Amino acid sequence: MANPHRLRSLRIRGFRAFQDLRIPELADINLLVGKNNQGKTSLLEALKLYFSQGARDKLTDLLLSGQEFSFRKMRMRSTSARADVALAYDALFYGRPRIDQQRPRFSIGPARKNGRTLDVEFTWLQEITEEIDQSIRLRTVRANAIDTAPDVLPGLEIRYGEQKPLSALKDLIG
Repeated sequence: MANPHRLRSLRIRGFRAFQDLRIPELADINLLVGKNNQGKTSLLEALKLYFSQGARDKLTDLLLSGQEFSFRKMRMRSTSARADVALAYDALFYGRPRIDQQRPRFSIGPARKNGRTLDVEFTWLQEITEEIDQSIRLRTVRANAIDTAPDVLPGLEIRYGEQKPLSALKDLIG
């Protein structure tokens, strides 16, 4: 019986050191060898994220374990003041792009078309208060017009299969 948690091939795009890494075939046991700073740890981190199905706490744990903090202020569009994004979420993406100016993304999954892929994209979010069945609920949605909406927040859209949770960065930090 085949193990549903086994990857037979691997493709990592836009994650940390990997612009586009393809490993066409994986064995039951694989050996990673390379000089320092070549991506061995990034490969293991990618696998950890993939097998956790992009769990929000794993993204934060990954940055905390590497002590990756940002000292850059990022303009939070909900106020004219600058707010600190404590963890360096840009470190998750290839080339460490300016996440306050771009919508970078990465994907991790099988190199072949069989199986699920984990996709993580930086995005702008909006928290909307709705009244449904006489109760008030707070819902997070993707912001459409980031330049005109006064209350947008930086966040991540994490897609794995049918799951598409949106997570504001402020929720991942705390």
